[in-house]
Amino acid sequence: MNEAAELTRLGADYFQLVHTADPLTATQLGVSGFDHLVPDPSRDGSARTAQQLAGLEQRLAGIEITALDAAGQVDHAVLGHLAGAARSDLEHGLWEANASAGGYNSPAAMAYLSVPTALLTDEDAVRGYLARIGQLGGYFDTITARYQQAQAEGRISTQVGLRQAIDQLAGHLAKNVGVDPLVAVAVPDGVDAAAFRARAGQVVTDMVRPAVRRLLACLESALPSARPDERVGISAVPGGRDGYLAAVRRHTTTSLTPDEIHQLGLDILAAFGAAPASLAVSEAATASPAWRSRR
Repeated sequence: MNEAAELTRLGADYFQLVHTADPLTATQLGVSGFDHLVPDPSRDGSARTAQQLAGLEQRLAGIEITALDAAGQVDHAVLGHLAGAARSDLEHGLWEANASAGGYNSPAAMAYLSVPTALLTDEDAVRGYLARIGQLGGYFDTITARYQQAQAEGRISTQVGLRQAIDQLAGHLAKNVGVDPLVAVAVPDGVDAAAFRARAGQVVTDMVRPAVRRLLACLESALPSARPDERVGISAVPGGRDGYLAAVRRHTTTSLTPDEIHQLGLDILAAFGAAPASLAVSEAATASPAWRSRR
């Protein structure tokens, strides 16, 4: 087996897999070819993608690392981390127990954030856009079903997150359809803008908004049993602690526990506090790339 060629194929397969599974992020990143798709936010959909990622990781493990050059070894490590992180995120699905208005935590918010940013450069792109918003009703209904499934298992969202999500969705529904973010998008020259907006407005009115109302009703019904402020941590829900530990490993790329990371921060602050202020700042400015990048 040509190890370098196989690594290149795996990189291309990963690119196609993650953007097909999460085409809304692809749109935000400006990756073409996925703007007509919507994700499958169901547990079955997440499980399928996680299984595909696991298969990719197995193929990656079959590559003889020593046969790669230095750059290839770095690529191998990065691809392994990305695939494992994406799989872990899908397996734990913490978002289903954490309704919010945040785009990267809420699949509903992500739709409103991402879909209108698609670049409609020609008639094909416009047709793809209309096809995509035509699928959003099913997308929102699937989100509703997953929240209901999570709630039945005790994976209840926080009061603060639910209220934010409720306010956000109610705000979208209160807008005139003509200025709805899904309708008021720019179209290219040569496309009948009035006809496009009429069609998009009909889709939003007949298909998208009814599903959003069903999602809103689901979130409102969850409020009485929602987690109060003293239980906002994700560890308060079944599976939350394991998901949180996995997220810490994913985002820090270390095996340190949250307590160890917290203590490390306290120790660093204590060390700065024990040193003369000017020396501490000077050492930090010269030693920390992250510090320099923010200056």
